[in-house]
Amino acid sequence: MGGLAAASLALPSVPTTDAWGWILWGRELSGGELHTDVAGSPSWKPLPVAFATLLSLLGDSAPEGWLFVARALGLLGLVLAYLVGARLAGRWAGIVAAVTLALAGGWLRALEHGYSEPLVVSALLGALLAYLHGRRQPAFWLAVAASLARPELWPLTLGLALWLGRSEPRLRARAWAAVAAVPVLWVGVDWLGSGRFMNGSKTAAGVAKHLNGLDVLALGVPIPPLPALVAAAAAGVLAIVRRERLPGMLAGAVLVWAAGLAVGVAIGYPPTERLLFPLMAAVCVLAGVGAARLVALGGSTAARAGLAAVLVALSLPAGVSRVGDLLSTARDAEQRARLQLDLRKAARMARAEAPGARAVALPGDLIWLRGAVAWEWRLPLREVGALGRPPPGPRLFAFVPRSRPYAGSHQLARTRSWRVLLEPRPVNTAGRPLRETFAHAPRG
Repeated sequence: MGGLAAASLALPSVPTTDAWGWILWGRELSGGELHTDVAGSPSWKPLPVAFATLLSLLGDSAPEGWLFVARALGLLGLVLAYLVGARLAGRWAGIVAAVTLALAGGWLRALEHGYSEPLVVSALLGALLAYLHGRRQPAFWLAVAASLARPELWPLTLGLALWLGRSEPRLRARAWAAVAAVPVLWVGVDWLGSGRFMNGSKTAAGVAKHLNGLDVLALGVPIPPLPALVAAAAAGVLAIVRRERLPGMLAGAVLVWAAGLAVGVAIGYPPTERLLFPLMAAVCVLAGVGAARLVALGGSTAARAGLAAVLVALSLPAGVSRVGDLLSTARDAEQRARLQLDLRKAARMARAEAPGARAVALPGDLIWLRGAVAWEWRLPLREVGALGRPPPGPRLFAFVPRSRPYAGSHQLARTRSWRVLLEPRPVNTAGRPLRETFAHAPRG
């Protein structure tokens, strides 16, 4: 996995909004400070920030280091999906589980830009695999790690702490200390960095869509391919009919988990489709189990081969469509990477011309790039704002795409795609000022 992750960095690769926040906070923590009071994304997450703090030892290579770690652990998730599926229903179930997860909507984008969801999926699948093999301690600690990136998983750690404490009393105190540490790391550290209690939840609520519980669950339906949802449902039904304990427990856990998310959103938990990635990973495993069980209904070898061929034929259109989506995602990621890499080049050039400058802005629709500017200019994320609502300072420096009609009192740098202007103002082709249309930074 490490080799593939390292090889992927040969392509244009960049973090995006959330990942840049964690990388910047990791650098700040390594320097003895922390500023998490940021309007809009990202929100504080202890697990990725812990990784980023260690990676800050790499200096200027920390962003690439984060992408390597995130991609390597994300690719490990595919291996773990195979191992869990194979443990439940044989190697073909494992293959289907891994392929289904790889084709899941948003999975490749999350890997490419260093989101935390693949880390959570890997931790949860690792915990499930450890549980299936009766290894209580690894299962518990991996669940704790997952709950440090997705707070709604904290109840899982409570259940595992009870299980671990009952079976191994000598570990009870350590397990409950870990359970107690999770909310402290979520709320307490963020409070110190922002000066605002429950800052992370308020930030997440500000960028989340206005959805109810059922709407959020509906967002998860397109994440796995449709045949995977059908196969997962078949796995649940057949587990009941055949009284298979492990697949039945997993199917029951998925239903309880989905219901819990719906209730949580209904009572005010910030709704976002990212809640559903760990749940969909479990669905992908069940899809592998369901496909294997459906094929097994054939009885004879010839009948099984025929059923397998039918399932492949029925799934092929969805699979081809998803492959097309993956290619489109890869092209989009390359375009974003080239745009951001050129921005970072402009930032390095401009910083040499204006050392110590702190009032920096981007057009509001490009505010997702502010982490790259903050990294290159050695600024806290909060000090890179949007044109129309810039951070305070005696002089405003703006990073503006060359395609947009802007002028300034001085141009600090110019690259293929960007200009860095002092005291920018939008102008039309006749040179008359235009009203700034980027008054509000998009949230996300």
